[in-house]
Amino acid sequence: MVRKTKTNTEDTGAPPKSDADAKQDKWQKAYDKQQADIDAKLKAVRDALAAEQAVNNQRFNQVNQRQTSFQEASREAAAQATRAAAAATAAAAANQQANESFQTELRNAKANVLQENKALLIIVVVILVILGATATYFTVIRPLQKTYLQRTESFEEPMETIRPNSLNNSSPNDSPEVKSPDNTPSPDNNPNQPIQDTAKPIQNPYSPPPIQNKDTAQAKPAPVSPNAKKASYSWKYNGQTETVKLSFDPALKTAYAQRAPDYKGNKDSYYEKFLNKLPGDQAVDDLVGQLKAIASRRKLSDDQTAELAIKFVQNALSYDHNRAANLNAPGSKINHPFETLERGQGVCSDKALLLVDVLRKLGYGAAFIDLPNANHAAVGLAVAPGSDVYNSGYCFVETTNDFAVGEVPSSLNGGQAQTASLTNSRINAQSIGPATIILKRSGKTYTHLNLPAQMARH
Repeated sequence: MVRKTKTNTEDTGAPPKSDADAKQDKWQKAYDKQQADIDAKLKAVRDALAAEQAVNNQRFNQVNQRQTSFQEASREAAAQATRAAAAATAAAAANQQANESFQTELRNAKANVLQENKALLIIVVVILVILGATATYFTVIRPLQKTYLQRTESFEEPMETIRPNSLNNSSPNDSPEVKSPDNTPSPDNNPNQPIQDTAKPIQNPYSPPPIQNKDTAQAKPAPVSPNAKKASYSWKYNGQTETVKLSFDPALKTAYAQRAPDYKGNKDSYYEKFLNKLPGDQAVDDLVGQLKAIASRRKLSDDQTAELAIKFVQNALSYDHNRAANLNAPGSKINHPFETLERGQGVCSDKALLLVDVLRKLGYGAAFIDLPNANHAAVGLAVAPGSDVYNSGYCFVETTNDFAVGEVPSSLNGGQAQTASLTNSRINAQSIGPATIILKRSGKTYTHLNLPAQMARH
């Protein structure tokens, strides 16, 4: 832009300017001034933008530097993580190997300790046996030997002096002559006749008592309480009526009523507790003794004696329908054989437990048959293979109704077995459901089981 400068007309000799030129000069000056202000402002703006750009560049550079540092730190952290993972894997493998080695050493140590303990236990047992035998010898056997010798020595002198003193240390010729009332010499004092030793042998008090057969030995009757309840039972066997009489102590009745074993998951131990008797209870023993007496009188075989006992439980003791209907009532429990006999009635489990006890005392193998699906119980009587139920070695014996040995009921009514039909197999008990055989006891086998031909073929 060409700026116009003020000139002096007098110097140039130019004519004086007009008003229009003066105005134009004035405007030109104002424009130039305004343009200078704009340029100054533009320069200030450019400077500010340049400064801002420099600041932004500086900030950008700082961000780039931070990003670069962060990336480097991330890469370093990743490398460290990789190294740490590798180290952890190596440590885990080493730990697993050390653990396996420790477990192997521990098993070996346990085996060694077990062997040492077994050897030590054997040594301890041998020492205890030796000590027990030694203690038994010095505390029991030796004192008995001394006492026996003392008793033997004390017995020898009376045996020497049983005869009269006049006969000791004298010859037959020196003995005085004893005459009979008719002045004839007594034959017992005949000098020519040897003297008879009248000393009676003395029994050694330490000699064992004579052995009695447990089947023929009579049990000593228990003392009868003055308040004892007396009961009589009658039933028929082979068309002939038999009767037994028993007595029951009220104190035992009260004690059994308060005795209710707890079921702890084992049926054998649970039911066996009902066969454990209280001191003084000889009801079943008395019953078995009278059954044996009847069998002896009627000359019954062993199997017939077992049938006699079975018919007693089936027919002499009635079925307790009232208790069968309230088995789940509070306070209801299985009765002991004493209680079943004292009440004269019982449900299936009561009568089955009583018959198992009686058959055992008669020497037979017997068991308790639990039928959970039928909520029923019966007795197993040992028989030969092929005649048993459930491949158990026992035939089925019903106690709640009049059944032959081996007959299985076809149905139940209120817990009581109903009479089996002739077509019902005596060795097939599937009609009454699966069973659990408990309280197994070996003994004599029942050989009088008469199965029809078709049952035998089955």
